Amino acid sequence: MMIEAPPGPGWWQSLDGKWHGPESFPTPEPARPLAKRPWFWILIVVVALVAQAVVHNFVFNRLDRLSRTPISIVYTVTGDGFVSVSYDTFTNGDKGTVQDPVVTPPWTKKVSGHRPFGGFTVDLTAANPTPVSTSVTCHISVNGHVVSRHTVDGSSATAVCTAIFI
Repeated sequence: MMIEAPPGPGWWQSLDGKWHGPESFPTPEPARPLAKRPWFWILIVVVALVAQAVVHNFVFNRLDRLSRTPISIVYTVTGDGFVSVSYDTFTNGDKGTVQDPVVTPPWTKKVSGHRPFGGFTVDLTAANPTPVSTSVTCHISVNGHVVSRHTVDGSSATAVCTAIFI
């Protein structure tokens, strides 16, 4: 004989139609924390490897493109009298310095090549080696844009221009 209504509060009916008391109610086993499940750590490692590969490819592709970017640097010195000039060059990513001890302004030097790998600086120094008061101006242009300009007046005046590339 099957009972249609529970015999009391808290009773429950199983799939076979039998009624069971509240003390026999099955309690579910608590779930293991997510961090203790092996698949969770496997997923973390896979996501980390994919993220590292994406970042690596992005950074190195960007730097590789930058290192193949043509660059044209124009150094210009204007002023009175004569000056001693020192300027930076680069060939295949290697930086060097050239000095012209006696130059009569206006003086211009164009250095072309490919951008060095990573960040770099270029410098231009124009110095009046005499005690005569003069005006000296230096300019650095990169790909047609003036990036540094400095003017000095006086005896033994030295104009220094620096451009920093990141």
